[in-house]
Amino acid sequence: MVGAALTLPALELRLAGTLRGQLVQQAPDYWSYRPLVAGPPAGLGAFWSIRQLTSITNQETANVRAWFRHLLPDASVCHQLAQRLGFSVGNDFALLGALGADAPGALSLRWPGARSADPPGCLTVAEVAALLVALRAAQPPPRIAEATAPGDAGCVPLCQTAQGWWYPTAERPSNVWLRAGRHGWPDAVHNEAFCLGLAARAGVPVLASEWVQKPLPCLITARSDRQRSGPEPVLAWVHEENFGQIAGLAPEQAFEREGGLALRDCVALMRRHSAVPALDLRTLLRWVVFNHLVGNGLATARDLRFHYTAQGPRLAPFANLLSTHVYAQVSERLGMMVGQEDRPDWIRPARWRGLAQELDLNAHYVLALVGELALAMPGWLAAQVQAWQATNSWSPVLAQVRELVLKRARQLAVSLAAERA
Repeated sequence: MVGAALTLPALELRLAGTLRGQLVQQAPDYWSYRPLVAGPPAGLGAFWSIRQLTSITNQETANVRAWFRHLLPDASVCHQLAQRLGFSVGNDFALLGALGADAPGALSLRWPGARSADPPGCLTVAEVAALLVALRAAQPPPRIAEATAPGDAGCVPLCQTAQGWWYPTAERPSNVWLRAGRHGWPDAVHNEAFCLGLAARAGVPVLASEWVQKPLPCLITARSDRQRSGPEPVLAWVHEENFGQIAGLAPEQAFEREGGLALRDCVALMRRHSAVPALDLRTLLRWVVFNHLVGNGLATARDLRFHYTAQGPRLAPFANLLSTHVYAQVSERLGMMVGQEDRPDWIRPARWRGLAQELDLNAHYVLALVGELALAMPGWLAAQVQAWQATNSWSPVLAQVRELVLKRARQLAVSLAAERA
């Protein structure tokens, strides 16, 4: 019928299971949020971006689509999942409807009236092994595509209980990430497990993780946005937002050299929103120095997340820590600049002083922290190598990681000593 009104696609938005509003697709690139409950969510007023989306009637701004697209996996994984699920490539709204029931943080999205299918039974050892094989080949099996979205092609969220492994559902959401590899990066899961342990020794807060050898080598990492205790798989959903969401940037704007947030932007967000900005700022600096020492070129503002606590927003523990610079096919540049420089070999004391000036911090404070990590890193590294070799096989990529970390730590320590001389 000519002139008949079209029904716009809409998804129900729930916060910790409670219906709050609708996400509406006005056009492929134009989404709006329509609150069904007046006022901001109780206890989440400190989260600036979600407050904007949930407290203003008929919010229809360009950053709504960008904000919600942060709940989806990386673009390459979305492409693969769209083909698997029979959607048009680039139809992010449809992907959110299919995968949003187990989104990051305390939010969930689903089509109105949609109900979860009957939960499948506990996974057998053989099924877990088959899943790991598929993930290592960057080919998640159909059941994964139907049930949940992987964070990337080698990692999926699952529900782990005392009874075993389960595919997540709305009634039994995921509480861990299971990683089996990164396609094209040899032994990347060994690399990440090793670097997470090294980061913990260096005083960098990391997510609780477990390295498992059987049925195949894999890394199990707890989700910081799910709280567990006792036999129950999930007691509470905890809201989180990454710094790219808070800034209203699209997910593709991750690396600073491509328009993503700089460290000065991230520090400004922390000073504005963190419940304890001084402590979170020191944690951020340790993360920056650690990423430089291990050669983690993937670290960007998307890896920085505010985690809601009873006191207010705090910087969440870190994940996605590995040495990317040991792989020849990966750029040797850093994701965020240190004193306007992202080439590791060019980051000398003057660059750290430049960073201190950008962040409005005392240069002696920053250089003392850099020197502390550079001098102590060889000892932490030796302890991590010894602990790893005591129970696990030694991978060639770990030898490369050790060599790179020692080289970077030596460079920093020598340059700092030369400046003091």
